[in-house]
Amino acid sequence: MRLLAAAVIAAGIAAGLASSPAPAVVVGTLKTYPVEIDVDLELTERTSWKGIEGGCPAPAENFTMTYRVDVNSRPLGKRSRIRPGTATVNSAITSATAAYGDRGSFRQFSVSAPWELQTSNPPNCGVTRPVPDWASSPTCKRLSERVSASLLQEGTAGNGRLVLTRTTKAAPTTSAGQIGVSCLRTLRDPAAVDEAAAVVLGLRSTFISIPVRSLRAKLAALATGGAGARPSFRLPIEIDGDCREMTMRGSFGKRRGFTKAPWNTLNRPLGDRGDLAAASTCTISGRGDVVVRRAGKVLTTSFGPGVG
Repeated sequence: MRLLAAAVIAAGIAAGLASSPAPAVVVGTLKTYPVEIDVDLELTERTSWKGIEGGCPAPAENFTMTYRVDVNSRPLGKRSRIRPGTATVNSAITSATAAYGDRGSFRQFSVSAPWELQTSNPPNCGVTRPVPDWASSPTCKRLSERVSASLLQEGTAGNGRLVLTRTTKAAPTTSAGQIGVSCLRTLRDPAAVDEAAAVVLGLRSTFISIPVRSLRAKLAALATGGAGARPSFRLPIEIDGDCREMTMRGSFGKRRGFTKAPWNTLNRPLGDRGDLAAASTCTISGRGDVVVRRAGKVLTTSFGPGVG
């Protein structure tokens, strides 16, 4: 009888174990939280073209363009509102979707654009070519839109980039105002020395990419603390250089094979100069900072076999 009772108990234990679900194996966790990206940046590109010279250059022009990009997520200070994005952090990838500044948080305009046009040559030059239709006085349309700011991982080392674009509304869209063809032709996109760095001034778009060293660690640190905590980090922004070799603060490496061009190539100047290095200049400079702040509680999700 004792042996029979022991057998029954053992069988019951075995049956109970067989009917209980196996414990889930947690492979990793995914943390998400709302995040504000508060940008304050002033960027200036200065270009000049000296197409008028001795001889028979007509039609030709001289111009000097000073063009400004002003980004301030809170143009009205504390009365302004930033629409948060969503930060995602795990061991493999880290990013933050776009946070949008308030109305008027992304402005572009020209500060000055002196222009001189030569339409005719001396009599001994023969027939003067007509002035092309596109060669009008540099005129830039003043824009006041919103800034879209996002954080993207760059490679697998944990570094990343801050990406700024302009948009007409606080939502994913490709819609943006036009700066004007006559304005665009006097500018150029700087050649970046650093990885993940870029400034692209387009007719209907603006793209600014700024290197962020140790982005993964920075966003992971924001995921710590209680539900009411609002941790943050600050990124100083410095942009400098001749447009042939622009540098940015926060660099985590130089572009492979980068070579400085022998002269600045503006988008579409008028005139044929033999010495392009003397005829064309372009410099870029920028100063500011960005504050990345957690704007709510952290949601932690486990993942792995049997989880979910």
